[in-house]
Amino acid sequence: MPWEGFISPTASVPQWALWWPRSSFCPDSDCPARWSLPAASISLSRFWPGGSAPGKRRPGRLFPRGGQERSDGSRQLLYLVLGATLLSSAASFAYEIIFVRMLSLALGSTLHAFELMLGSFIAGIALGALWIRGRADRTDAPLKLVALLQILMGLTALMALAFYAGAFAWVGFLMESLARTDGGYSLFNLGTAAIAILIMLPTAFFAGTTLPLFTVALLRDGQGEASIGRVYAFNTIGAIVGVFAAMHLLIPVLGLKLALVLAALVDMAIGVVILRITAVRDRDLAGVGAGVAVALLSILFAVTLVTFDPLRLSSGVYRTGNVQLDEETELLFYRDGKTASISTYLNPGGTAIIATNGKPDASLQFNDERSPTIDEPTMIALGALPLAYLPHPDSAAVIGFGSGMTTHTLLADSGLERVDTIEIEREVINGARWFGERVARAYEDPRSNVIIDDAKSYFAGQKKRYDLIISEPSNPWISGVGTLFSKEFYQFIPHYLSDDGIFLQWLQLYEIDDRLVSSVLNAMVPAFADINGYLSNNGDLLLVASQRPLDDRLDYSRLFEGELAEELSHVGVTSAEHLAFRRVADKKLLAAFARLYGYRANSDYHPVLSLEAPRTRFRGLNAQQLIGLPTHNLPLLEWLGVREVPSLGVTMPDHDHFSADTLSNDARLIRSFLVHDDMEALAGLETGMQAWMMELRAIGSICEQDGNDAVAGEWLVRRLQSLAELTLPYLDREGLSGLLIEPVWLNCESLPPGIDRVLALLDANARRDAEAMVQLGRHWLEELEALPESLRQFDAYAFASLQLGLIGQERYSEAAEIEKEFGAQVEATGEYGFARSLLLAWLDQRE
Repeated sequence: MPWEGFISPTASVPQWALWWPRSSFCPDSDCPARWSLPAASISLSRFWPGGSAPGKRRPGRLFPRGGQERSDGSRQLLYLVLGATLLSSAASFAYEIIFVRMLSLALGSTLHAFELMLGSFIAGIALGALWIRGRADRTDAPLKLVALLQILMGLTALMALAFYAGAFAWVGFLMESLARTDGGYSLFNLGTAAIAILIMLPTAFFAGTTLPLFTVALLRDGQGEASIGRVYAFNTIGAIVGVFAAMHLLIPVLGLKLALVLAALVDMAIGVVILRITAVRDRDLAGVGAGVAVALLSILFAVTLVTFDPLRLSSGVYRTGNVQLDEETELLFYRDGKTASISTYLNPGGTAIIATNGKPDASLQFNDERSPTIDEPTMIALGALPLAYLPHPDSAAVIGFGSGMTTHTLLADSGLERVDTIEIEREVINGARWFGERVARAYEDPRSNVIIDDAKSYFAGQKKRYDLIISEPSNPWISGVGTLFSKEFYQFIPHYLSDDGIFLQWLQLYEIDDRLVSSVLNAMVPAFADINGYLSNNGDLLLVASQRPLDDRLDYSRLFEGELAEELSHVGVTSAEHLAFRRVADKKLLAAFARLYGYRANSDYHPVLSLEAPRTRFRGLNAQQLIGLPTHNLPLLEWLGVREVPSLGVTMPDHDHFSADTLSNDARLIRSFLVHDDMEALAGLETGMQAWMMELRAIGSICEQDGNDAVAGEWLVRRLQSLAELTLPYLDREGLSGLLIEPVWLNCESLPPGIDRVLALLDANARRDAEAMVQLGRHWLEELEALPESLRQFDAYAFASLQLGLIGQERYSEAAEIEKEFGAQVEATGEYGFARSLLLAWLDQRE
């Protein structure tokens, strides 16, 4: 029979079997036989039977008993082994891609998670190669052994599906059980590593056993060292085919589950075919039947009993600890794309969300009785803000499609001729269609052009320059996203801007800390001539940058016309003052903030974000200091020339997106109650604030009863400082008249000792009288030891008044010297301590 040679080789070596020239593979017959195992980078000689290269083996050990060196079926054997190698390699690399994509939904898409997955797979291959090292040489039938291992490889891949179904519950348990600390994160990584090992390692183990056995089969047939080159060549081709097929065909067409089933079917089919070809006895045929039965039953089990619930796959358990979405969630769209799994769903509250690998990227509110989502002001501001700096742009590029809202908002400007939106995952475009009319222009406007590509590759491959480039990537902790916040990216992107072009960067301030934000700023600030920072809500920083000065061309009023005004009004932004109030930094302040933390710039070569941000995500950290700038107890931003407070007649948006808006409205209510005795205004305040507002109104009786009591003085100082912190950063001079300027509510005939000095200093701050602030602040600090103890809690406010007054007079060197002169005497804690550090970093740039 033609395949008999597989069992009993002959001695002849036909020349047609040596189609790969020896010289092209190993020019020296005595060359070292160390062949690299591609997936694991492991020396073949280390795991080859007996530990040495094939060329160094004794012939009697390489060939089967019988003394013949070559089989009559050498050509058929060669074709079989090479074909099996190619298909097995393709299936193995398909496993790797599919496993990584599956586990990203449960473990997250961080660099650390990817390292754990890749390490598990490579470890499995290495262990498999180590295990087969001694067994390959001892077996009399390497093809039968490899056939069995191929079936086991496919079987373990299907078993992994069953284990994967429980992975979400295991990750949820870890998230609920572990403390949000660095130690907790280390344990989380250990736990997720165990999950990755359980799911990936068994299949990878068997993948590591097949290549040595295939080469042994050929060498025993007398096909020489050239056969090793052929096997490895086909193994490499198979790897390429497997990766390409998995990403571009299997996953997009079949989905993750069926793609894995198909790869397992290929492996088990290889095993069954080899068993059938090598079968010479009835017992061998029974083994073939058993292999077929195992393959069919395991595939039937995987297809029918193992379910991939989209509500579970979209849960983002690695962030929230929730194993699946609410059962009342309506799934609108779910698709496994080439690079990520995309879902769109409507939660019970009426919020539509699009998520990538379970991580929400955008949300829109479709319940008219509820406020817009926290994401909507960000997406609308991304499209609107650049237009305030550039009146007549012709072209714009948007990096990242998200919900499509940014592109939709940009296209509200009729002057734009073209908007190119670059999105790496096509299924994001399909999933966002469910947002309907809210993003219609992104799909229907002929000026909208969606490009499926990697952003860096797209820009590098064309010479077009844009008037506007808006970058709205996902969170920096996601693997690969950090490169869109790197020093190299910020040096690269200006080449694709027109001379007066605007670049806008969205940087999430949640699941990150101030130190890592400073690494982004240290990368970005040096690359642009001017930058302004805005907070669109309490967690999203928008950085507007250009190679030309920004402020001299800023005009918010042009945004409040036509369709663009409608988009802004949807999130409560109806005036220029609303937008101006959300400005939180200029280039000097951003540079000072970055300098304050002194963290190295994020770079492609030093990927600070990719390495550190997963930890801050797990710990649930936020960039609190930067988020707190617009709500600081002191009017820092006003004195540093970043923004002005809205005029008294302007009511701020009430959607609770931006805390400074809420506090600004509260300040107006406080004024109405204390100055005009408006009880309706009092009812609009929180219960706790209502109580101490009533105490302030009753201060006359307190003063009358305890006019000379130090306790009453301490209480009044505390209340006055709190009143200043709640009103002074949010009201102009007119608004503070009667409140801190000649307060009409303070009906005390006899004030506790020293309170008049507190009132005088607050009056100077409220009037924005820098000269009086300097005079009164210095007088306070020079007499610290003589002040009543009840006043000492006001020391930090007096220190800040002196320093801000000097800055207001542009006496920068003197402002810096204040720290040396009085810093040791005034405790620096909390917001006041941060303000002192930030101001020193800011003043350092002025010297």
